[in-house]
Amino acid sequence: MRKQTKHYWLLRLPTCHMQPLWDMQGMLLHTLGVVGGAATGVICYAMLLIIRVQPWWHAQYFIPTLGMILGNCISGVSVGLSSVMEELTTGESAGLWHIPP
Repeated sequence: MRKQTKHYWLLRLPTCHMQPLWDMQGMLLHTLGVVGGAATGVICYAMLLIIRVQPWWHAQYFIPTLGMILGNCISGVSVGLSSVMEELTTGESAGLWHIPP
């Protein structure tokens, strides 16, 4: 049995930065555009119509709200992008979309 070191989290650092298995030209710009557009729309809606803080850019409310929105948006986009890229490369369920006449 190995003794667990105090800095065991250093061993996991390479898994934090993983390259996607599939890539397409312009994928980074498209992903940044989707995340930026969605986060901008939701943060404007949340700060101006729901929370209604004056001024709306007050850091006590804006930074935590933006962090929650970006975290949710990034996780959703990564799951969706992973599924789409896997489907486009493998094409395993192509027969499921065929509707007989």
